[in-house]
Amino acid sequence: MKSNFKLFKILILFLLVLYLIGALAQMKWHPLDALNFWMRVLGIG
Repeated sequence: MKSNFKLFKILILFLLVLYLIGALAQMKWHPLDALNFWMRVLGIG
């Protein structure tokens, strides 16, 4: 249970950081462009 909670906290932090980066990126890019960029960076897409 503890390891799952730690993983959950890491996931929340990761999503929060991604959201903040996305918010900053919106100044320059369309949100979908920012999402595609980060998906490429993270090797998801």
